[in-house]
Amino acid sequence: MILLPFDCINIIFNFLPWSSRTKMVSRELLYTGLRPQRRLRRWKSLMRIYSYMRVFGTGFSNRTWSGFCQQLEIRRRKRNRHGRLSWRAAARHHMSTSCKACGKRHCALVYDRIPLCVWCRHNRRLKYAYMIRVCDARAMGVPRHILRRIPYHASMGCRLRFWHHVLQATQLYRRNVLESAQCVDIGTSTESMPRWPH
Repeated sequence: MILLPFDCINIIFNFLPWSSRTKMVSRELLYTGLRPQRRLRRWKSLMRIYSYMRVFGTGFSNRTWSGFCQQLEIRRRKRNRHGRLSWRAAARHHMSTSCKACGKRHCALVYDRIPLCVWCRHNRRLKYAYMIRVCDARAMGVPRHILRRIPYHASMGCRLRFWHHVLQATQLYRRNVLESAQCVDIGTSTESMPRWPH
């Protein structure tokens, strides 16, 4: 296999679209970053390496599925869809049934597909895992008709909704009100944006 020098590769990059250049450079930087072997201790790092192994393969990530299962403290293999025992199926089952935010094993399925534990659902520091009740959203100024459009998760007699979904729906509603007010050339009287809970 013929290897081109980096000077020629940089010249070729100049004739490629911007998206293709960023993809190739990001892949090369990712490969150099994954080359040294490091012990992963945080759940965020384990999730990132797991996504790299699924997308780019074990050779690119410089790790094996058996070694990754040892870091997850998995001691038994699982059967894949072909009925064969494999470490990859065991890792996939572990990652798909653990909490997406912290990695705890005992968690509920939000919307029947997103595993989240009760601590992460009430943790305000987690932007994409924090869920809010209807009474709290109403106290912050979110209209009821906006909450009706957002799907909810029933837990302990409460209807919980993701806070970032509430923010997106409120921003969309405010943008539509402003556009309609500009079309009819009247004063804009819109709903106030909800603030991040303290």
